[in-house]
Amino acid sequence: MQDIKARIRWLRKQHGLTMAQFAKSIQVSPGNVGDWESEKRPSVPGAQALIQIAKTYDVSIDWLLMGAASQPAVSNQSYSAYIKPEYAAHPELYQQLTELALTMTEEELLRLIHSIQQHEDYRIG
Repeated sequence: MQDIKARIRWLRKQHGLTMAQFAKSIQVSPGNVGDWESEKRPSVPGAQALIQIAKTYDVSIDWLLMGAASQPAVSNQSYSAYIKPEYAAHPELYQQLTELALTMTEEELLRLIHSIQQHEDYRIG
């Protein structure tokens, strides 16, 4: 993942939280989270917020700041409902796809989804 902003966004989305819910869980304002995730603002979490994120979401401060060491694992619970059971044994593939999706524009994501849906092996449910 590129930077702290992308890692915070990824972490929040992995837990299915809105900015307001994420903010409440770490005891900051939703505006703070919005600023941290925004590419247009230089704002990043301070020491207390980093500690709170690390404790609340079981990630290392090294990972938050630099993407180093112990990246959080994607649990089967967070994605198993969306993929075929035979692929559930490979959470790293889902994690790579998730990280890539965070870097894509809405138009690129829609093209990717359309392409997947056109594939003959694609099935819902």
